[in-house]
Amino acid sequence: MVMKALRDGAKGGVSKFILFGFLVLATGGLVLMDVGGFFRGGVSGSDVARVGDHVIKAQTFDSNLRRTVSRLGMSTQEAYKLGYVGQILSTEVRGLLVAQAASDLGVSIPDSMVAKQVSDLVTPLAKNGESPKNILEQILRAQGLNEAEFTKSISRDMGNNLITNTFDASLKSVSDDMFIDLYKFKNETRNIRYITFMDKDVRNTTPPSDSDLENLYRATQETYAQAETRIYKIVTIDTAALEKALSISDEEIKSIYESNIDLYTTAASWTLDQALVPTKDQAQKIFEQAKAGKSLKGAVESVTTNVSGYIGEQDFTEAALLEAVKQPVMDTKESGITLEPIKSPLGWHVVTVKSTNPVRVKPLSEVQGEIKEELVEAQIIDQQYELANAVDDMLASGASLEDVAEEIDLNITTLPAINQYGVAADGKDALKDFTAARASIIETGATLQQGETSPIFESMDGQFMAVYLQSVTPKSYTPFDDVKDELAKRWSGDQSRVANKMQLGQYLMSMTTENKSLADIAKAHGKTVKSESKIARNKTDVANFPVRAIDNMFEAKIDAPLIVDVDGGAALAVVTGYDWPKVDPQNADFLAFKAAMLSDLQNESLGLYLTKQQDKYKATVNQRLLDQLYGPQAQTN
Repeated sequence: MVMKALRDGAKGGVSKFILFGFLVLATGGLVLMDVGGFFRGGVSGSDVARVGDHVIKAQTFDSNLRRTVSRLGMSTQEAYKLGYVGQILSTEVRGLLVAQAASDLGVSIPDSMVAKQVSDLVTPLAKNGESPKNILEQILRAQGLNEAEFTKSISRDMGNNLITNTFDASLKSVSDDMFIDLYKFKNETRNIRYITFMDKDVRNTTPPSDSDLENLYRATQETYAQAETRIYKIVTIDTAALEKALSISDEEIKSIYESNIDLYTTAASWTLDQALVPTKDQAQKIFEQAKAGKSLKGAVESVTTNVSGYIGEQDFTEAALLEAVKQPVMDTKESGITLEPIKSPLGWHVVTVKSTNPVRVKPLSEVQGEIKEELVEAQIIDQQYELANAVDDMLASGASLEDVAEEIDLNITTLPAINQYGVAADGKDALKDFTAARASIIETGATLQQGETSPIFESMDGQFMAVYLQSVTPKSYTPFDDVKDELAKRWSGDQSRVANKMQLGQYLMSMTTENKSLADIAKAHGKTVKSESKIARNKTDVANFPVRAIDNMFEAKIDAPLIVDVDGGAALAVVTGYDWPKVDPQNADFLAFKAAMLSDLQNESLGLYLTKQQDKYKATVNQRLLDQLYGPQAQTN
C-alpha cells in the first residue's frame, strides 16, 4: 500500500529510489571535484546561490538538503561540518551551469524521450500488481513535487547528460602514444646506492633547560589534552508495551478496506510493443512486415536501417496512453493484434497490443493483514505522541526520570562517558545501539546543562526519546610535571635529528665540491654503502624509506647526490640508474590504466568547461546565509 511504502521508506523500496535516484539525476554525470570559483563572493537576500539569471532559493535547497541528510542519519549541522552541504550545493550549481550551456546550444529533449526516461525509472519499482502510475504518484508525494516539476527536472538532467557526454566522446580517439608514455612514467623504476646515518648516533647535543621544556609543552599542549566527556541517560518510550495493549477488530479492517477501495484497485492496462517513425510511408512498411510475422524491432531495422525508432514493450494505463493511440488500443479485444499506423503529434505509431490486463480489485482476504499492520502502526504512533507530550509535561513540572518511569513505560539506558563523537574511553562506539538517533543525541546532548533533560524528540527510526545529562567532565591537560621526561626525550630527539641533517649537508657539499664518492664518505665514517634496485614510484615498503624519500629519489638527477629520510635518521644517496617498462597496448594492466586516465581527462576537461561557464554566468554562493542556517551558531537559534 502507498501509506506503508512511504512510511517504510528508510528501509528501501520507493524511498530508497527517491534518495539514490535523485542524487544520480541531480549529479547528471558531473564530477564531484570542486570546480574553481563557485564559492568566492556571495549573494544577498534569502537565496543560497545565483547562477546567471537563476537562483537557488533557501527554502527549496533546505528542503532537498534535509530530505537527503535525514536518510543518511545525520543533522544538517553535522552535514555542514563534514562538508556535505557544500557538496550538495556545488552539485546543484554545476547542474545549473550545464543547463545554461544546454540552453545556449539549443539542446531540447522531446517529450517522448522524457516520458520514456520516466517510465524506465518507475516501471522496475512496480511490484505486486501496483501500476507504474501509482508508483510515480508515491514518488511525487514523497518529494513534494507535481508531475510538471518532476518531468522538467528529468528533461533538464537529460539535456545536461548530452552536454557532459560530449566530453566523454571527444577523448575516445586520443592516441595510445600519450598513454604509453604516461604508463612508462608511472611504472618507471630506479636504482640507488646509499649510506644511512641514524639520529641516535649523534653526540654532544645540548641538554634542554626547564624553560625549553615548558616552551615545548605549550607548543604541543593539545597532544596531552583529555577531551570533555559527558554521561547521558537515553530515555525511550516502550513501544512493545503499547503494541500489546492494542486490539484491532475485523470491522475496523473492513471499514478501512471499503473506504479506500481505490487503493486496492489495479487499473486496466495494456502491454504494447511500439515503433515511432517520422513518415507514414515508413510506418506502413513496418506495419506490413509486422503483419507478415516479422518482429516489430526487426521490421523497424529493416525499413529504417537502425533501431532508434523502436520503443519496445511497455505497460500503459488508460491515462498514460497518448490521445491518438488510446481509442484504437482500447477497442482491440484480442492479444497479438498489430494496429494500422496511427498519426500523433510525435509522428507515426505502429502498435502491437501484446495483452490486455483488466481492472482487478484485491479481495479483503489478500490485504487484511497489511491493513491491520498499518492500523496498529498508526495507533502506536498516535499513542507515542500522546505519551511524549505527557512525559514532556511531567518533566517540565519538575518530576524526575524515575518518577516519570513509574507512571509511563520508559526504557532508560545509561551510557558510559563519551566525547563529542560518541566514543567512550575504551575507543568503542557507545551509541552503536542508537544508530538512527546518533546525530540527534549528540547534537541535543551538547545543548544541555548538567541535570537537565531534553524535550522528547522522534528519531529517524520512529522512536520517541529524550536525553538526560547526568554529568560533565571538562576538557583537561596532563600536567607538565607528569610529561616532563617525555618532553625531554622529544627535545633530545629533535636536536639529534637537526644535527644529523646538518652533518649530512656537509658530506653532501664535499661530494659536489670535492668530488668525493659514497665510498669515500663511508670509509671516512666507518659506514657501509648499501643498494636497492627496481624501486617503483608507488612502492611503500623499500627498506626503511618513507614515501616522501621515494618521491625525492624520482625527482633527483641520475648520479647526483641527495639526502633522503629513513626511519630514525637520514641517508646520503645517489640514483645510479632507471628503467622504463616495455608496453603492450593490449595488455590488461595497460588497458585498465588507459581507462582510468581517460576518466581523469574527461573529468578535468569538464571541470575546465564548468570554470569557463562560471566565468560567463558568475555563479556565486551566499556563504553568510549558509553559515546562519547550518553553521555552529544555528544550533542555538
